[in-house]
Amino acid sequence: MRVPEDDAAVPKNVLVRAAALTAWHSKARNARRVDVHVCRVRDVSKRRGAPAGEVHLRRWDILRVVPSAE
Repeated sequence: MRVPEDDAAVPKNVLVRAAALTAWHSKARNARRVDVHVCRVRDVSKRRGAPAGEVHLRRWDILRVVPSAE
């Protein structure tokens, strides 16, 4: 989901659902609760020489969710 304006906020229920799906598709699928970092695309960068999959987050929030595929 794209947020067209800087001031527009993504609804909380959308963030929680996306975080639950993210947790389900992670190695922490069997955990009771999982911390998921939520940030904007512009706050994600890859450092030069960093291994594949490693990124740097400038600003983020943490959502603690139960992994769910539903």
